Amino acid sequence: MKNKIGLISGFMVSVFVHFGILLFAFLFLKEQAPIQKELFHSISLNDYIVPQVEQKIEQSAAQMEP
Repeated sequence: MKNKIGLISGFMVSVFVHFGILLFAFLFLKEQAPIQKELFHSISLNDYIVPQVEQKIEQSAAQMEP
């Protein structure tokens, strides 16, 4: 019987402690940690220039033939 009362009281203490931690977190830490509204940046693919590597290879191959 004493063991059952100890288990119940320990469980209730744990519930109150965890509830207090959650209450503190929601009430006090919510105002202190601002959330950034703009997290994503867009990059336009129209500004990307494809390097012309194939032309250089063909020119160097044509120069090596003679």
